[in-house]
Amino acid sequence: MIEELSLVKLIRPISSPAVPVGSVGTILMVHDSSPPAYEVEFTDANGKTLVDPHSELFVFTVSEIDLEIWPEKLNA
Repeated sequence: MIEELSLVKLIRPISSPAVPVGSVGTILMVHDSSPPAYEVEFTDANGKTLVDPHSELFVFTVSEIDLEIWPEKLNA
């Protein structure tokens, strides 16, 4: 399980086109479910929060399989 406030990278597409694969975000909340789900706020390369233009959401519910912990290991 990924801990709250961890940095993560999106590795699979999610329902919002505002958040492309490769986006980095912060885990804001962990849902205690099986499998776990996470509330994540993603930002662009300049640190600006990514917002879905249709729903105006800026926090996205994401499955653990869609994320990897960031930064990647330097010696991977």
